[in-house]
Amino acid sequence: MRTPIAVVAVLALVGITAVAVRMMAADANGCSSGVKLTVAAAPEIAPSVQDAAREWMKTRPDVNGKCIQVAVQAVAAADVAGSLAVRAGSGIDVAAKPAPTPDEADVPAVWIPETSAWLGRIAEADRTALATLAPSVAMSPVVFAVPESVAQAMPPAYTRSGAGGLLAAALVDAQKAITEHRAPALTMGLLDPRRDGASLVAAIVVRDLVVTDETKLPALIAVYRLLNKGKVPDLATLQKAYAQGVKAAPLSEQATLAINAAAPNAPLLALALPPGSPALDYPYATVTGKPREVELAAAKFRTALSGPTYRDAFAKHGFRAPDGSAGAGFPVGHGVTAAQAAGNPLTDPARVGE
Repeated sequence: MRTPIAVVAVLALVGITAVAVRMMAADANGCSSGVKLTVAAAPEIAPSVQDAAREWMKTRPDVNGKCIQVAVQAVAAADVAGSLAVRAGSGIDVAAKPAPTPDEADVPAVWIPETSAWLGRIAEADRTALATLAPSVAMSPVVFAVPESVAQAMPPAYTRSGAGGLLAAALVDAQKAITEHRAPALTMGLLDPRRDGASLVAAIVVRDLVVTDETKLPALIAVYRLLNKGKVPDLATLQKAYAQGVKAAPLSEQATLAINAAAPNAPLLALALPPGSPALDYPYATVTGKPREVELAAAKFRTALSGPTYRDAFAKHGFRAPDGSAGAGFPVGHGVTAAQAAGNPLTDPARVGE
């Protein structure tokens, strides 16, 4: 009789151990079930949001006693915008085919695009699609990124005054190139402003420099057409374009830092726009129409990200705090410093529409 008893005892112990392992695994993840909060974040900031979410879930946040599970998805803002517009029965020009009508389960509860300009564009399709409160969780100035080897060979006027000096000199040459039917001296790369926040900022800055009065609108159109020749479909193609003759391109400061970290032997020099220029502000937008518990979970996560607790999770990936300050671990070099940056979010739909 001793052997069967021993076997039963061992099996019981194995069963208890298996239950304990499952419980510990669930505990390690914060919870095994509860309120699922889906967050669609711009691809560059998604890792930072994921890091913050992982640390936040260790504090065991809950809604009505149900633990909160945060699931972060890296999705291009243009794709989320297209889906939200279709969900509202409308459309939005994101330089892509219209998205199919999404299932409600596929619509995120929270959206963190790179710029508030997206929120204004969605509001034109449906003013009730997003909650009014959408605080910034991070900030990245827009810079003009120039290979350092190219910058060293440029006339001093091109780089002395940052991106402002570069653009002023480049625009003078571009307008001459148009009338003289030649290629400009400064070849610019550009992503589609309908899909990319940094390129949208660049288009607005160029507009402000060229259109000093309404009679200059034809000149702006000519410059835009010239810039359009350097348009590429994505950031990876833009990086390759530098090796093919592109000498400058509008990028976020964070993207420039990421590129330099991946290719330290061929760094890009970040030329900052003048203080107060538009910047990427990464708003935390809550999507309406979700269950009440999901809305409450979204509000709690918003409060966590809006405070100082998780700033370092963003800083180590090259993002500044919403006020432009650089947190612990923020990388510097090649034109990027830890000094506080100044930039304004794109919150004027009329300006974006122009």
